[in-house]
Amino acid sequence: MTSRSDIAPNANGFRRLSYTCRCGWIDWGHANGTGAAALISKVKLGQNDWPANSQSNIYLNGQPAFVMEYTQTMSKGPVTLPANSRLWIIRKSLSNAQAISVAYAIFRAESVSFEAYQNRFEPLIDSGFSQEDLVSNITGFYRAVSRKTEAEMRRLCGDVGEAESLRMWDEHVPGGLGTTENRSFSPVYYESDACSGPQSMPSEITNLTPSPHGLLWTQPSFASVPMGTGYSWLRYDYDSAGRFSLSFD
Repeated sequence: MTSRSDIAPNANGFRRLSYTCRCGWIDWGHANGTGAAALISKVKLGQNDWPANSQSNIYLNGQPAFVMEYTQTMSKGPVTLPANSRLWIIRKSLSNAQAISVAYAIFRAESVSFEAYQNRFEPLIDSGFSQEDLVSNITGFYRAVSRKTEAEMRRLCGDVGEAESLRMWDEHVPGGLGTTENRSFSPVYYESDACSGPQSMPSEITNLTPSPHGLLWTQPSFASVPMGTGYSWLRYDYDSAGRFSLSFD
């Protein structure tokens, strides 16, 4: 949920919002990569999030797996949305490339889910599927993977600077970015004299590949996982659709 004032630097010199030639409007608060980095670390760690289930024997498609809780949050001033946590079943012992691919798939899925969730709180907030949201998220995910600095990401995306961003806002989105929904991970582009050549997302970002649902990860097909207490003699088998069955291990 951004505003025109976010284009100007704050007291720390941070310009939260800018127009970029290759990535469209970017909320650099969303694109900082912190949340994505934490998610990637959790997928690589491969441990159950719930301590009560630390001894649970969880399997996905016959392979050892674990249950992970992951959500995205949003707050702006006095407004903080309640948690929208969801659970994910992920196979253990993934390679580095597999872990990044799985994390990217979950990150994208949760990004879309969270934008839809925000829509439930309109008109209190005008943020769901704002045109910069999803693009900023995946830009941040790439930053987490590449470990680039904010300055490097701004150069990669082609930040046009404060003055041109203000002009672009006034000319193209005077009512705010939330007035134009963008339900895709592709930017909304506008013509700018600061941009030369075709406008397209950097290949480094678009080359990230999400792991298909049901192979290395799945979402349980019910609201919560029935694992109040983990027992080493119980086995929870999940299939690719997120359905589970119990057996003695």
